[in-house]
Amino acid sequence: QSFIQVSSDASDASYDARAVTGLSPAESEVTGLDKALVAGRWFTSGDVHTAIIPTRMAEQFHIGNGDVGKVKVFLGGVPHDLIGIISSSRAKRTLDLDQEPLTPVDWIQMQRMARQGGGQAQQAQGTGFQEYLHLSPDQVVFIPFSTALNLGAEVESVAVNFVSPEEVRKTLWALMPRLGFNLYAGTGEEIRKWSAIGRTSIIGMEWVLVPILIAALIVLNTMLGAVYERVREIHIFSSVGLAPSHIAMLF
Repeated sequence: QSFIQVSSDASDASYDARAVTGLSPAESEVTGLDKALVAGRWFTSGDVHTAIIPTRMAEQFHIGNGDVGKVKVFLGGVPHDLIGIISSSRAKRTLDLDQEPLTPVDWIQMQRMARQGGGQAQQAQGTGFQEYLHLSPDQVVFIPFSTALNLGAEVESVAVNFVSPEEVRKTLWALMPRLGFNLYAGTGEEIRKWSAIGRTSIIGMEWVLVPILIAALIVLNTMLGAVYERVREIHIFSSVGLAPSHIAMLF
């Protein structure tokens, strides 16, 4: 497990964060994570070196709500303007469509559970849809999405907001045949899991039926010829008392 050291010019304390999460300004329009803020504002399109920290980290640095926008936090020595403080409990209750938190997956804990569970955990992982254990918001620093990509972050989740459930269904039918991923979609009052993995289809069956029919007739003709050549033998078997089922077993 890697850590990134977080410090602030407000105090001499330091904090070991386990992950840095990049979020876009549009996140507030999709999941409403901005409602978990207790101070400050959400990201905007012009933010680069800005950060939102959890309440526990703010307490460690002795940063109050009134200090937001006035102090800086350092991520690996790089200064970032502190633009907000987010409530850990509210952020944990903010769920994505898969009913899981928005923080990164705790892969260390997942591997530990996989070792304890043995083959069952590996089998569940291969089914596509599974539940993950996520890091607590207290262990994460939130920064702009583009800044996270420049630091080497990987895209783990994409969320799209639509105008109406009808638009969701229309997009799903056009997207799923071309997509090799599992996704969750809200179509009105319910959320469903969608997957195109493992789907099979037969194309051009009409072109195969005629050769299959010809091959079947050839095999049938060969079998009838073999029986016709042994008609006298069948009469002999019948004469000595063999039942028709026994004669059929010989052929």
